[in-house]
Amino acid sequence: MSRSLRTFSLALLFTPSLILVPCARAGFPPIGNPILPGCIRLVGSDGVQASPSGAFSVVVRDLANNPLPFVAVIVDLSGAPDLRLCGNQLDASLTLDCTNARVSALTDANGVARFTLLGGGYGPPFTIGFPAQIFCQGFLLGSVPVCSFDLDGQGGVSANDLSVWLAEFAAGTPYVRSDFDCSGDVGANDLSFWFGAFASGTQIGSCGTTCP
Repeated sequence: MSRSLRTFSLALLFTPSLILVPCARAGFPPIGNPILPGCIRLVGSDGVQASPSGAFSVVVRDLANNPLPFVAVIVDLSGAPDLRLCGNQLDASLTLDCTNARVSALTDANGVARFTLLGGGYGPPFTIGFPAQIFCQGFLLGSVPVCSFDLDGQGGVSANDLSVWLAEFAAGTPYVRSDFDCSGDVGANDLSFWFGAFASGTQIGSCGTTCP
């Protein structure tokens, strides 16, 4: 290799923009110990902003446990077809990919990506397990449960959602969208979480439009 080519290669290696996004390097997953939420709760809004009860964060770190700033974190909800994301997330810091049921955010200087996702139930329940997948620029960080207080997807969190929850509880199947305490089962404590969401008054609105 000529000296000029070697110098050019070294310059590329130490370009700051490349150092900021090492998890984009093909074939080399540098993720060390990411911190993921225990579950994701889709929420409604007060008509202006999303309910703060749905806030969660993802922390991305490299193999040396250093935070990775300014990299894209993607939350993929395509594995939960009985839930729908809102077509407007009311948050300019989030990028919505409606077609693929994905929402992304950039990590801050400390490697933290913050989300509050607007959405609700859609159709009959059938999803169980850990349907939400979280990625850092193509690398799977992990999978988590995802639920929604607005189970019927209309009219905000209301009495009809309670009726839907009671029917799903009576079915005896741990439908993940009704598991608000993220315990892996649908029970009395989930009902307590639902009443808290209902009483908060921060989820009076459902999606204006939903993702397909």
